[in-house]
Amino acid sequence: MRVKSTLSDHDHIHLKTLSRLLVRYREQKGWSVADLCKMAHIDRDSYTKVERGERNPTIGVLESIISVYGIDIHTFFSTDYQQIYNEEQAEWKIDQMLNDNLCRMIDRQKVIQLIKRFRKSRKISQSLLAMEMGIQRNYINNFEYSRSKVTPELLKGILTIMEIDIETLLDMLEVPEYLRKF
Repeated sequence: MRVKSTLSDHDHIHLKTLSRLLVRYREQKGWSVADLCKMAHIDRDSYTKVERGERNPTIGVLESIISVYGIDIHTFFSTDYQQIYNEEQAEWKIDQMLNDNLCRMIDRQKVIQLIKRFRKSRKISQSLLAMEMGIQRNYINNFEYSRSKVTPELLKGILTIMEIDIETLLDMLEVPEYLRKF
């Protein structure tokens, strides 16, 4: 039986940040997980959990990993870490705001109009739009013909393709302030 995680949202953000940074360093070197673990003399299964953001490494394991890259711990937790942390924190905020309750309260017709205007302005098909948003084409088609509901994934896709922040999107959809809590 799996025990439910007791980590705070803040801890999850740190785990995801550490995970992304470790993957970035490893991939920049062109190493596989097995290569890195062998050089750092660490357990592959444990490291894989760290890289997936499922587990925090011990200080000893982290020092072993960092030493393989030839950097100190201060350098590791500097600018790159902070940048990724800020991105993860922004993503967390979006996830908190774009929940199913908010989606039910958003006027679907306004979202449909927004998507159609965007597609027409860029002269792109539903297929291309769906691909850019990372969702299925038939969902976009069904949505534009009022056969699907507003989902967090759809709204995140809109944020991505339109390159706007969450507040701008909610303004465009005329979402009242009292619904914008997280």
